[in-house]
Amino acid sequence: MISDKWKPALKLFLPSWNFFNDFAEVPRLEYCLISSRTVAIDWKPFFTGHDTRDLRRVLFNPSGNLELLEASLVERAVDELRDDPLSNRNRFAKSETHSTLERLTRTRLAHFHSSAGPDRFRFRLVLIDPGAPSQIVFTSEELPFARPGK
Repeated sequence: MISDKWKPALKLFLPSWNFFNDFAEVPRLEYCLISSRTVAIDWKPFFTGHDTRDLRRVLFNPSGNLELLEASLVERAVDELRDDPLSNRNRFAKSETHSTLERLTRTRLAHFHSSAGPDRFRFRLVLIDPGAPSQIVFTSEELPFARPGK
């Protein structure tokens, strides 16, 4: 079996880096939009599975590379939370990692939902395990959709 510390390195060299997602826990960033008129929470993942059969995707793919970078940030955030199981979630909410995830979520939401409507959002980190139920690692507070100060 491949050691957990070598999996991130192998993902860099293998075009089908999603191969490991079939056998190990995969962290996922999800979001929900909150409007002043609605209370329902509908969580949606930011990243979806990708087809790696196209060689162009491996050689030149700026949007795919950006997505891999963002997925790496999500993995590191989950690792940070898991490394300290007794950590205070409020401390994480004030951390630089949380701020980065908040900016990432806000930026992606601005591209997905440019129309007026939702004025707040939440994000959460979820561990998806092929043989077990999903585990919610962290859920943010409600955050304003617009960037603070704008």
